Amino acid sequence: MNILRKIRELYLTRKIGKAIEAGAVLATAGSIDALAQEEFKQEPKIELHGSAGVRIASAHIVDSGVQIGKGPVQQDHVSATADYKGFGLTGLIWHDFSLKTKTFDENDYWLILDIPALLKDHGINISARYQRFIYPSHPEWGQDNLGVGVISYNGFVNAKLEWHHLFPQGSTEEGDRLTLALSKPVIVYEVDDLSVKLNPSISSAYDSHFFGRDGLMHITPGIAVQLKKGKYSLAADFKTQKALEEPVKDMVYGGLSAGIDF
Repeated sequence: MNILRKIRELYLTRKIGKAIEAGAVLATAGSIDALAQEEFKQEPKIELHGSAGVRIASAHIVDSGVQIGKGPVQQDHVSATADYKGFGLTGLIWHDFSLKTKTFDENDYWLILDIPALLKDHGINISARYQRFIYPSHPEWGQDNLGVGVISYNGFVNAKLEWHHLFPQGSTEEGDRLTLALSKPVIVYEVDDLSVKLNPSISSAYDSHFFGRDGLMHITPGIAVQLKKGKYSLAADFKTQKALEEPVKDMVYGGLSAGIDF
């Protein structure tokens, strides 16, 4: 009887040991699986978003201060962006339609690359873009290509410096343009996802054989007000341009715009 009892105890001990061992294996496997799933969740993913908008303006004024076509104009855009590990790639289509002559004076196609900057936490951002201009109402102008480098700072006062390089093509000769814009956004009202923002600004441009123009072209103070509710926005802007070089003209212009983010 003692021998049978010992054999039975030994059998039960081994059975319990195997059960404990199996449980430990399953627990370890579960932990590994949970860690793997957590690590997978933490892997950066591609984030997609976009925007669309329409603007009715008194005139189409390019960065150099030159008016293209005849106003008033309608300017529409749609864009799509993919973000991954701090990089952003955006495609944008924009056009300018003269409500006076009923013609498309300019169609633009942009490709924008936002580049992670070492000082991004301090408000400094860097981007590069390619732009292609098409002039449906003036086919004799051909098409133009532009490469742009941008560095911007968002802080007490926002600043944006852009270098535009015009590539030679057809009758277009190589040239460069520098633009500088300073602004000071002020939130005058904010509750939940509703905000009203006032944004005074001043901008200028320096051309170096850019479409045959040279020199400091203009100084333009302006002001804009924006109402934003969630993904929807409405804005009005008003600018007073002081011309410094031909063919830029002294003028006052502005517009109303609406947009949506998605």
